[in-house]
Amino acid sequence: MEIAHQRITEWIAAGNPERVLDLSNLGLTSLPSLHGCSGLQRLYCYNNQLTSLPDLHLCSSLQHLSCNSNKLASLPDLHLCSSLQNLNCSSNQLTSLPLLPSELRVLICSYNQIISLPLLPLDLQNLYCSSNQLTSLPLLPSGLQTLGCYRNLLTSLPLLPSSLIYLDCSNNQLISLPVDSLHLCSRLQILCCHNDKLLFDKLNTETPHEFIKRLHTEEFLKKPEFFPVMESLKN
Repeated sequence: MEIAHQRITEWIAAGNPERVLDLSNLGLTSLPSLHGCSGLQRLYCYNNQLTSLPDLHLCSSLQHLSCNSNKLASLPDLHLCSSLQNLNCSSNQLTSLPLLPSELRVLICSYNQIISLPLLPLDLQNLYCSSNQLTSLPLLPSGLQTLGCYRNLLTSLPLLPSSLIYLDCSNNQLISLPVDSLHLCSRLQILCCHNDKLLFDKLNTETPHEFIKRLHTEEFLKKPEFFPVMESLKN
């Protein structure tokens, strides 16, 4: 931890005009207190051996936290980090997440052991929660654009926001999709749902282009119980 102390001390002394503190790839098992780092905006501590993080509420300006690829079993209280917009805590040993800050725009928590997600911030735009143990998802924010939830234990999806551009729900246990809300996803460009248990019309001969084109028409709703199982649907 000595090298972390040194870098933090140097950062404070220099007044770091870029507001960035990089403690990644140092083989750290813990981080010292971030007292005195109230102006810090970006903290990188990925690819270490961290089992915990220090209290982050002292970093009142923190906007970006990358603590992925560690051994974290939990995260500190984050809802007081009112400026936090981007959180990457993937590839750890997390089973849950704390209450999330209201300004969060990007959440990457894939490759953990998370059983359920907390309430999602209203302004969240990108959610990557793949390769966990999720059996359900919470209500999705109305402005969500990207949802990667593959390799979980999902049997259903919540209503999909019309803003959605990308959806990958592959390798779950889905037997249906929320067709009414999917029909309203006029911006959807990619839909991946292979290796699920979705019912599909064996007589369906549509190409991916034809299917996603029909997705945005009234005709789509006439057979809501049938879905072609395709790896990717693109314009």
